[in-house]
Amino acid sequence: MCKSQETALFDCSTPDKVSSICQNGKQVAFRYGWWWDRTEVEVVSNGHDGRAHRNLGRLGSNSNGIGSLAHQRSMRFSWRNVDFIAFATKWNNRPPDSGLVIEKDGVQLSNLRCRITRHPGFDGPAFVDDETDRRHQGVY
Repeated sequence: MCKSQETALFDCSTPDKVSSICQNGKQVAFRYGWWWDRTEVEVVSNGHDGRAHRNLGRLGSNSNGIGSLAHQRSMRFSWRNVDFIAFATKWNNRPPDSGLVIEKDGVQLSNLRCRITRHPGFDGPAFVDDETDRRHQGVY
């Protein structure tokens, strides 16, 4: 769903919808909709306006307490009291996982797993503020 002048950071296809995170210079955009032809939600952010946050984290530790079980990257976009949280998880002992969580007023409405995903360099642009809301620093 990225435009021709944008770089795709994340693409996720679920059975019914597509979500994309795209970058153009110092702007990042989230788009969500019916496959590639109809955008239902578009959030464009300069990274410091409260509409976009990134979260780079480690999940758990192995049985001896050393090292992490997984590394998860996520970006949260806020639109009309709804949060769209795109995530990609690289597990040490199982295949990678990615998806989109949709929350409204802190209540999870959907947790969609990507059937087809592409997330090159999904650490998120460095100019986007890091996540500060602890509710969004967990595993998706």
